[in-house]
Amino acid sequence: MKFEHNNMEIQATASLAQPLLEMRRVSKRFIKPLDAAAKIAKLFGARLKEETVHAVDGVTLGVHAGEVVGLIGESGCGKSTLGRMAVGLHSLSDGARLWRGEDMVPLGRQRGGNSPIQMVFQDPHASLNPRLRVRDIVGEAPVVHGLVAKRQQDDYVKSLLERVGLPQTALTRFPHQFSGGQRARVGIARALAVKPEFLVCDEAVAALDVSIQAQVLNLFMALREEFKLTYLFISHDLGVVRHLADRVVIMYLGRIVESAPTDELYSHPNHPYTQGLLAEAPTLDVRKKTFIAIKGELPSPLAPPSGCHFHPRCPHAMARCSIERPEFREIAPMHFSACHLNGN
Repeated sequence: MKFEHNNMEIQATASLAQPLLEMRRVSKRFIKPLDAAAKIAKLFGARLKEETVHAVDGVTLGVHAGEVVGLIGESGCGKSTLGRMAVGLHSLSDGARLWRGEDMVPLGRQRGGNSPIQMVFQDPHASLNPRLRVRDIVGEAPVVHGLVAKRQQDDYVKSLLERVGLPQTALTRFPHQFSGGQRARVGIARALAVKPEFLVCDEAVAALDVSIQAQVLNLFMALREEFKLTYLFISHDLGVVRHLADRVVIMYLGRIVESAPTDELYSHPNHPYTQGLLAEAPTLDVRKKTFIAIKGELPSPLAPPSGCHFHPRCPHAMARCSIERPEFREIAPMHFSACHLNGN
């Protein structure tokens, strides 16, 4: 696959500027209350209690204007939840969500409810209303928020369709009349319709064929230049993120364990989990390679391990790893890692 990728100067200057979006020590817990049967059983002495899923656990993440940050992790690590928290689809259990240093709640009121952050979802078929035509899927929100007059809606949607590579005739069609790649483009047009500055892309190309993935990823990068966009690109595909992102963030069981500029992270991974992910990634290298999988399975977020969450699967685990949460610290310029192997 071929990807268009530039704007690397961001890596050298991002740390000097205030983040466009900052998630500061944010956590998200989902609580499953007892149902009627469980409540009755509890009255008769059953030791039952509400279950709490610790989806995101004290994460701090800043994304600077113009930057593309790739967020990588196994399924169930909390990366999609973090993306939805960034957009505002999930409330925060703890922490703060800041936009240019200001709390996002009052900022949202100042903009009349129109958020500067939009989301491109993983499944374009499930995220598009099958009963609406494209003119309404894409054009309804900008009309509601006063960005476009109702009489100008069709022309505005046509211009967006052209920018994402769809014909103007798509205006009157329903989602089921498009291919997967075309539906993905409709989802991108919908996100762009309210003129955001920041896009959260949640596995936005995972459901597409490889050849179509490359086209859509090139579209993302072209739109980045045209609209001066900033991206949080959530993916499990190490190859895609390597060619797309300026900086890569690795997440494990609700916590960020490593963050570094893309080239630095892929050439000098520090955290044992990152090293394991890269060792398992497919490669075109024809030299003989010993495959060593990360042992065990991802623990349940209902009862995450104490100390370092990765210690039950880590080949380098020490006694302190099961007790003490490692500090997320800078180990090289712009390279951060949370591992006791890095010293005190």
